[in-house]
Amino acid sequence: MKKWPKSSPWKHANRKDWTFESGYKISAFKYPESKGFEKNKWEIIILLKGKPSDPPQDLMENILDDYRKYGVGRYGYLHDPDLDRIVRMIALVH
Repeated sequence: MKKWPKSSPWKHANRKDWTFESGYKISAFKYPESKGFEKNKWEIIILLKGKPSDPPQDLMENILDDYRKYGVGRYGYLHDPDLDRIVRMIALVH
């Protein structure tokens, strides 16, 4: 598991950000309007150069198909191990 970053305040809650050498960034958050908040789960957005993006499917081994999608690069209702899995896969993208 990649070490989790410290939380930063955001929308009356907390957010965690991972930045990768490939230009990708993952922001994970839990706040009252986020997808999964009521069940203490994460919502994430995957960014490439600051814009929402879905990573290439061939590199992600289609693991994102296992999760609820809410728009380009946006997924919700993630448990900690789900988020770890996505972070590990994005770290492999070059």
